[in-house]
Amino acid sequence: MFKMLAVFGPSVFTVERQDWPRHRKAVGAPFNEAIMKFVWDESLRQTQQLVNYWTTESAAGIQGMQQDMRTISLNVLAATAFRESYDFRGSTNLPGHKASIESYRDALSVVHKYSLELMLIPYRFLTGPMMPRSIANIGRAAESLKASMMKMVEAESAALSQGEPGSGGLITHLVRALDRKTAQRTGSRDDVKKAGKGGLSDDEILGNIFVINFAGYETTAITLTFTMMLLAAHPEVQEWLFEEIITVTGSKPVESWDYALFPMLKRCQAVFLETLRLYGPITALPKISTEKVHALRVGDQVLALPPGTETYPMVLGVQVDPRYWDEPYVWKPSRWIVRPEAESGAEYLFVPRKGTFLPWSDGPQGCAGKKFSQVEAAAALACLFRAHRIRPKKEAGETEDQARKRAQGCADDGTGVLRNEILSSGEIERDLS
Repeated sequence: MFKMLAVFGPSVFTVERQDWPRHRKAVGAPFNEAIMKFVWDESLRQTQQLVNYWTTESAAGIQGMQQDMRTISLNVLAATAFRESYDFRGSTNLPGHKASIESYRDALSVVHKYSLELMLIPYRFLTGPMMPRSIANIGRAAESLKASMMKMVEAESAALSQGEPGSGGLITHLVRALDRKTAQRTGSRDDVKKAGKGGLSDDEILGNIFVINFAGYETTAITLTFTMMLLAAHPEVQEWLFEEIITVTGSKPVESWDYALFPMLKRCQAVFLETLRLYGPITALPKISTEKVHALRVGDQVLALPPGTETYPMVLGVQVDPRYWDEPYVWKPSRWIVRPEAESGAEYLFVPRKGTFLPWSDGPQGCAGKKFSQVEAAAALACLFRAHRIRPKKEAGETEDQARKRAQGCADDGTGVLRNEILSSGEIERDLS
């Protein structure tokens, strides 16, 4: 199934088991604390621009929240990964905006929107003269994205070969995974793979850049969309967040918030974690058993899983199992906060039993971008709810309670397929506190 992700080349998701450690090492290296600080800063910058947009141009109501969350996520990813920084552009500004596939961000947006088509049909076949313009544009966006990524790889490689530090983005670390000694000797970096010295070839770098974007863009955006709908339905949780935010940040302006604040924002993290538990974007994790026969106990039976057996653990199923979760179907962020009796006022994040919370998978194949998404979400929530509140916009004759139940219903009516998405976010109002 993961082979479909090899749109631009092999990656950590598509290679065979024996080749996986080489890719995992290269992909995991960029997600360090220096990168997380940049994620924090860029997330705050994007959310400040979002707040300004919501409180001015969307004064009558927030109509395109899903698109706005996607824009934030895409901009943070582009800036962090490739140092391509963009200002936030609100959803109501998009209809008149003509996306240029020459722009890295816009090309990436098109590729993400039509990712399934690109997984099924090689993009080089989509630009043929007989193809409708709408289909050809998808192929051209993929070509443009590949050209942009190659340009970045070449620029980073040239900088590193001259002893310069590079841009410092995620792509810098992937380029460092090239076996430059082999490249210099043969004149071809693609010989890295043949040499077997642990580096990545150009195609492998492009493949991994794509899956980092694919895994990190819409998953965070979808979760933030669910989070906003749930917070609109639960104003008491907004106030609960505010208590922490004001305690941690005090009177400091958002521009001066340091990354050191992130671990203190435990309630912000709890809201994100609870949304992932009930409304996570990934509903199943395709797995394949290894060479050995595995015994699986199901009730009183023991089943033998032969090598190569495909399994699809249902993530959302185990995350609502009443054996591990009290009131499993209730969205209750406070469940993630632990208050030791011996430490008055202290709060810690709850650590679930291993194997019962899997939004980023688990074990050696766990998502390398786990902390990336947590930092982005915590920064966005802290920035937004420090001075603002959101509520569902009431329909004619509707009470506040009915509007909140409708917002809850929007979250509960997610697609529930392999990638869980919210079907309709309706309209949201915002209030200045």
